[in-house]
Amino acid sequence: LCEIKPAEGRHTAVRGPRLARVELYYRYLAALLAGGKGDEEGITMPAAEAAFQESFISYVEEFVHLPCISTDLRAYTIFINDKEALKELRMGLIAALKERSSQIQVPADVSILEGGTLRETKKAIRCLVGYYQLLELMGYHKGLDRKAARDKVYELVKLYDTAAPLSKEIDEREAGVADEFLGVASNILINSYLREEKQYGGIGHLMSAALLLERLVSRSKYSNVHNLRLCSLYLVMGVPQLAYEAYDRCDIKNIQLDTLTHFFLYGCIAAGANDTAYQLCGDISGFMNGFDRDSADLIFHAFSHGSYMKVLEMSAFKKRLESSHMKAVAAAEERILEIKVAGLNIAG
Repeated sequence: LCEIKPAEGRHTAVRGPRLARVELYYRYLAALLAGGKGDEEGITMPAAEAAFQESFISYVEEFVHLPCISTDLRAYTIFINDKEALKELRMGLIAALKERSSQIQVPADVSILEGGTLRETKKAIRCLVGYYQLLELMGYHKGLDRKAARDKVYELVKLYDTAAPLSKEIDEREAGVADEFLGVASNILINSYLREEKQYGGIGHLMSAALLLERLVSRSKYSNVHNLRLCSLYLVMGVPQLAYEAYDRCDIKNIQLDTLTHFFLYGCIAAGANDTAYQLCGDISGFMNGFDRDSADLIFHAFSHGSYMKVLEMSAFKKRLESSHMKAVAAAEERILEIKVAGLNIAG
């Protein structure tokens, strides 16, 4: 499975086999850290670390331009960050990622590019985004001091400005090729706030992070990724009205009421926005109860048309909704909010 075979003189650009190599050496590391043996050949920890780093960097070099690169490798970065025994491996990966990212050059004016040069520039920008995302996952930005963090944010904003012309014609619901530069920059500012809150009072870091995300939303107004980030940040800052505006732009409906509302509901309740939280609980319960009410007709309709796979799918979906965590949370919080609002009315 892990062997990459040439096809027509080139290596096939398939993620699975290369990712399988990363998984294999990750399991070697996990087994050795747990006190077991690597395999019958007695592989050592240094050898396992070297093999893991080689497979990890090899995968990055091949696929860093893809938007899924951080998702593919997230679990492995979490594993490495959590293990003190793998500190040297973590530092080696960070050094390798920094070295490769420093070799990428972006033209100062991308608006005049066209054809193959334009495609290569877009790929280079996407590669830079991938390297910065991976460095963030490895915890590199959390270790930056105040000045270094500020310089890195400035660098990322400058990169975004340079690449912004490439995103002028995309749809308002789509993310631009360089959007994650500001996403990473906002995360650096949030980490600076968490590190410096007691020393400097650092609310300015959160405000700056919100402004960067607002800048993204001003171009991709209906991008769920940007709006959900902004929603979570505004709730942390204690501004539920602005958080609701960001949440409302996401146009969350149907099954998203089960999978995405946690971004908003808990913070809304904590911030004391009782009316908004009560409305959201009602929306969640309404969707759940509506599907429960209509599911029998839908299943019968599918069965009568011979769509037996649909029958099985809808039956399984109905069972999952019945055991949904958000359904239970919405039902409980709705009753609590009714009591709370009634008490406030009496007190008023």
